[in-house]
Amino acid sequence: MDNILIVDDNQDVAFMLKEKVSQFLCGSIEIVLSGELCLETVRRRPPDLILLDISMPRVNGFEVCRQLKSDVATSHIPIAFLTSAYVDLRSKVKGLDLGADDYMVHPVDDLELATRIRNLLEIKHLRDELRGLQDELQQSRKNG
Repeated sequence: MDNILIVDDNQDVAFMLKEKVSQFLCGSIEIVLSGELCLETVRRRPPDLILLDISMPRVNGFEVCRQLKSDVATSHIPIAFLTSAYVDLRSKVKGLDLGADDYMVHPVDDLELATRIRNLLEIKHLRDELRGLQDELQQSRKNG
């Protein structure tokens, strides 16, 4: 079961997004309403995917992404920006340069959203499997 964290300071948008995602995801979906809460939540219970708004007070989505992607404990978690405010090319490039795995602009088609989320989760599972195999290989080299 996959766990998705939705981060948006607009509660209506967050719950609408949760409703959309719950139609095709078998797993848990958690909502937090600020960048600070996102950082706390991810460190306590790392999700499989973060859907992250950019335009939030105090700690915006760009800063959340930067912090998570620069921390070895959280850098493997896929982050997809989902925004209606930062739609220009410069913002998209900035988000991707910070390490975001995807960048979507509201309104996003339901089928496109589902496909992108499934793809990001599949990539995460494959990366997790690869990391596990690398750990096993290193352990066998130490032991043998």
